[in-house]
Amino acid sequence: MKHFIVSLFFFIAFWSCQDGKITISKLNPSTGERNELALVIEDSLWNGWVGDSLRKYIARPVEGLVKNEPMFDIIQYSPKIFNAKAKMHRNIIEILPSQNTDFQLEKSVYATPQNYFLLKAKHSHDIIQLLHTYSDSIVHVIYQSELNEEQHYINRLQIHNDTLFKSLIGSTIKIPMYYYLAMYTEDPFLWYQKYLSSGDVNLVFYEFPISYIERNTTIEENLLAAKDSVGKHFIKGAKSFAYLKSDPEVLPSFRKFLKDDMQVFEIKGSWKMENDFVFGPYICYVFRDEYYQRYLFVEGFINDPYKLNRDHLLELEAIIQSINFYEENL
Repeated sequence: MKHFIVSLFFFIAFWSCQDGKITISKLNPSTGERNELALVIEDSLWNGWVGDSLRKYIARPVEGLVKNEPMFDIIQYSPKIFNAKAKMHRNIIEILPSQNTDFQLEKSVYATPQNYFLLKAKHSHDIIQLLHTYSDSIVHVIYQSELNEEQHYINRLQIHNDTLFKSLIGSTIKIPMYYYLAMYTEDPFLWYQKYLSSGDVNLVFYEFPISYIERNTTIEENLLAAKDSVGKHFIKGAKSFAYLKSDPEVLPSFRKFLKDDMQVFEIKGSWKMENDFVFGPYICYVFRDEYYQRYLFVEGFINDPYKLNRDHLLELEAIIQSINFYEENL
């Protein structure tokens, strides 16, 4: 009988009745700005070596930016003030003193979606070792979550009618209406642009034959050369003879992966206007498309050199990743 009463108590606590209907209680939506995380740690640790390591490993600079910007904005809470409101953050890292050294990741503990990382250790050097070991995983999980949130946000927006895009590129993509079509040609070349108060955010689409990219030197070198040739021909600056090109002083990063059974090259780096003083970051996905015998370039770049660019890069990547080569009735 006692066990029955306890079970009944938890049953009642789990279910709620509203307007005569029984519904399952659920977690509230998580909160927080994009690329933001809550860190629960004693002030003494935050202001010492452990805090320095957290800033080094977790708030590392964003790849490809000329100016250093941290990947994530950290809001630090002492355990004493880690209240119910703070627990609603989308990303939480908690450092707890413990006799045992342990690392855990739990999903949607206090809200949803939510990443809750728990690092337990007795000494500061053990915490730092945990950060050294797991920081790449922590950064990857948080970044993917933020990218997913950005994609969900874009999915709720009004997007461009993609008839023109389908006819020229042979795929679909979700480009918000606040990007306007600045230019297109039958080559094909498409250029979408979003105004900023002090610059703009840009998306461009173009292609080269596979035979052109896979010749002579390495594919990576040919991809950069092709990208720069398009910048010189199509993307002009305000000054005479100014055009967009890769910044030769900043080594770009390359990553290869598969998407929709295609080999994709992700390129991140910096661009500059030749014969001008404008510069900024870019992200470019290049799809090796055997069906059309082409390398399709989907490139985003930001022209806002005196402002923060991190969140614009996230938006560009979310849009680029929405490209779909196999949608029905394409």
